[in-house]
Amino acid sequence: MNKKLLTGKKIAVLLEAEFIPSEINYYAEFFSALGAEIYLMSHLRGQKEKTFVSDIHGPDCKFKDIKTITIKTDVHFEIPSKYDAILVASHHCSARLREIHMPDSPFENTNVKVSTAVHFFGEAMKNNQIVKGALGHALWILTPRKELLEKRKVTCNSIILADVLNAGGNYVDDNVVTDNDLVTGKSIEYIKEYCYAISQTIIRKQKEIEKIENITMSN
Repeated sequence: MNKKLLTGKKIAVLLEAEFIPSEINYYAEFFSALGAEIYLMSHLRGQKEKTFVSDIHGPDCKFKDIKTITIKTDVHFEIPSKYDAILVASHHCSARLREIHMPDSPFENTNVKVSTAVHFFGEAMKNNQIVKGALGHALWILTPRKELLEKRKVTCNSIILADVLNAGGNYVDDNVVTDNDLVTGKSIEYIKEYCYAISQTIIRKQKEIEKIENITMSN
């Protein structure tokens, strides 16, 4: 793949505590190598920055590999349209991103409060020019917004399968599934295939935008 195919593209990654360090590192290395800029964001709850801890087990499952990451971008102040792709980190991140803190939770049309991260990703789902990515457990972030997940072709970790089905998702038993602007992966085991699908979808979306712009200009 051409190393500069994603030059100028902005990719946001939503994460929280209990992130998988190797996953976040892979995103940084893979997309940066293609020329994209990576922005890590989360709920900062009024702080200028926040340090999140991950103590998931190491590769041999005999010890906990404690890692930290400091985030300085608050999703509460971000606009989805600034980004070409928005990814939700796997493991327990989506469950934590769904946590509602009443002062910063916007009302939705259903009159049910959702977290800022759910609102942010939900707004991105409404814009088919933005590529969305959800790996492993990450689709949990959409289950409070059933109307956005309903009838979408997806794959996910089996732990959240019942929630995805109850939210109307169309489950496909494959490692990675691309449904137009939404790319989902079954687990971090398939992260290479997942990231490749995201990069290809970003490129395809750019070509679609350019085609529309050319038609508009010619008219």
